[in-house]
Amino acid sequence: VLAAEAVAVHFKQRRSLSDVLRGRSGRWLRAVDGIDLSVPGGRTVGLVGESGSGKTTLARAIVGLTPRTAGEIRLLGRPLAAWLNDREPQTLRHLQMVFQDPQEALNPYLTIGQSLRGPLVRLAGLERRQAASEVERLLRAVGLPAAYRFRFPRQLSGGERQRVAVARAFATHPDLLVADEPVTSLDVSVQASVLNLLHELQVQQGTAYLFISHNLAVVGYLADEVAVIYLGRLMEVGPSSAIFEPPYHPYTEALLSAIPLVDPEAEQVQIRLEGDVPSPVNVPGGCPFHSRCPRKIGPVCESQTPPWRTTPSGKKYFCHIPPGSLESEQTRAFAFPADEGR
Repeated sequence: VLAAEAVAVHFKQRRSLSDVLRGRSGRWLRAVDGIDLSVPGGRTVGLVGESGSGKTTLARAIVGLTPRTAGEIRLLGRPLAAWLNDREPQTLRHLQMVFQDPQEALNPYLTIGQSLRGPLVRLAGLERRQAASEVERLLRAVGLPAAYRFRFPRQLSGGERQRVAVARAFATHPDLLVADEPVTSLDVSVQASVLNLLHELQVQQGTAYLFISHNLAVVGYLADEVAVIYLGRLMEVGPSSAIFEPPYHPYTEALLSAIPLVDPEAEQVQIRLEGDVPSPVNVPGGCPFHSRCPRKIGPVCESQTPPWRTTPSGKKYFCHIPPGSLESEQTRAFAFPADEGR
């Protein structure tokens, strides 16, 4: 459904007074720097990383809200224009997005029915009477009463507003839904209901998802494949089941160690990364992660770009350490008492 090749998004920075006095040109912020990513039809690809890793910038480049600097993105085999305004309505119908904050995603001056009716008329080509009945169906599909079409966003809870946002995204029966942190602002119990809703809708309609989150546990629940991003570069890509088994990229290992465990008797190996995430204006040479990597093996990490390595499970990771050597140094990210000896 989606194929992104060598996608880059760079932003030109304004020159500081020091740059002007020294005659230096403005620097570039490399938010996304050469991403290759594909999303198969009817499947979910999870994109996970810390804040500032480039997740949202990549999502905005895919939907056309932020123009890409380089690379190509194809939807259903057809190239996507960099800008949203340059894309045809038919293209917009096939690609929809759910944002993190439903409060900002919905127009506060429109009723829920008006917000849902808009894409049905403009993109799906329905007449107003057809759109009105379709609005009721969409609300029922996301578990809300049809009477909610008369309400305004402020009269709904956060979880209900996000369900409306999901209903609006599915109004045009898209082939791809980009979900950018869709449950982060919700309570844990509400998160579960929204995740289950997304799963049910995918089963019913066969829509592919690019699901973006900073939480590997959430991504692992919904995703078939997982891609881990750091400083605008992919660090690891593989099936969801393989991501949770060693060998891990050292950055993935640290993310997994941060997942809280429910069992109070469970053992968890905590990995604390040293220092802050480097600025994307000045990305470290060699491996982008070397300045914080707890498994750094020497100067090679600082001077040479790592190769992509493949594990027997089909997982690929971006690191100088071979799979066998990495696995011998790692244990499972979660270790419950019953798992000992595995």
